[in-house]
Amino acid sequence: YEVTVYCTTRAGALFDEAKQRGASLENLRLRGGWDYRLRGMLRKRFTEHRPDILHTFLSGFDLPANRAARDVGVPAVVSSRRELAAWQKPRHLRMQRRANRYADVIVANSQAAADYAQKREHAPEYKFRVIRNGIVADAYVSMSDPDQVRAQYGIPLGVPVICMVANMSPVKDHSLFIHACEEVFRRGIEAHVVMVGDGPLRDAIMRRVAISQYNDRFTHIPQTDFVSDVLKVSSVCVLCSKQEGSPNVVIEAMAAGRPIVASAVGGIPELIEDGVSGILVKNRDPRAFSDAIGSVLDGSVDANAMGNAAQDWVRSEMTIAGMVNAHKALYAELLARDARSIG
Repeated sequence: YEVTVYCTTRAGALFDEAKQRGASLENLRLRGGWDYRLRGMLRKRFTEHRPDILHTFLSGFDLPANRAARDVGVPAVVSSRRELAAWQKPRHLRMQRRANRYADVIVANSQAAADYAQKREHAPEYKFRVIRNGIVADAYVSMSDPDQVRAQYGIPLGVPVICMVANMSPVKDHSLFIHACEEVFRRGIEAHVVMVGDGPLRDAIMRRVAISQYNDRFTHIPQTDFVSDVLKVSSVCVLCSKQEGSPNVVIEAMAAGRPIVASAVGGIPELIEDGVSGILVKNRDPRAFSDAIGSVLDGSVDANAMGNAAQDWVRSEMTIAGMVNAHKALYAELLARDARSIG
């Protein structure tokens, strides 16, 4: 495939890497999804060099991009759903529903994301395909010395680590996580908590930690380029989200061979087999999470077996090759259909 990538408002961190891999890239420098110039800009570019497939990845840009593609006769238009977009207001949904009329297929990265979009956007079921995310599993097997990692981030030596990697936003429910960890401590279980992430609720979350009687057992890492190192020293990884599509942090923790405790919401049960590759918590009671975390730390469950099962599943089901091949098969199907219609 000859690949052209149109960036919308800014180029982003992967711009240079994509260019090195042979893609043609252009930064459109738009003012946002409402920028009225987008349809005309893309129509001009598509007229000069018409693609066979348009695949969009950003909600809000779908409508003008899809319409521009149809204006110039692009044979196949594919849209994407990669989250449970509860943030969308009625105006966003109206635009998305209009955009869906121009799409041949909507690719979701989990069945939960597909079901959510279908219900909210009133889109026909036949348009949806589920293609899982893929990762390079070896990238999350850290070769760093665990003691050096602990020293770097101020994590005490010889103490089990409860880790949560998550954007500090309301949907991740750090308050529930902190309550659950406090309950673990009250039960007399020795552990240290590491929270990796930043976001709009950072100040409120850190104030909540500061007033905890266990505040000296919490470490906050705003950001790191070496999540694999933090995962390596973690005894259990936790995600308390209220909703999720296909959370990358769960996949990454599984790739690192870590046992996981996570909310049984959205697409998470599609990733974790409860009791085998992780523990799913089906209610939002902090004690339920502390029970699950405690069972990993006190040896009630075989943490090594659970981590190994998680790692094996990711290496089998969440590969880059699998994700790429599924997209290639979809593109070939759409182009073959177009060829038959022309014939």
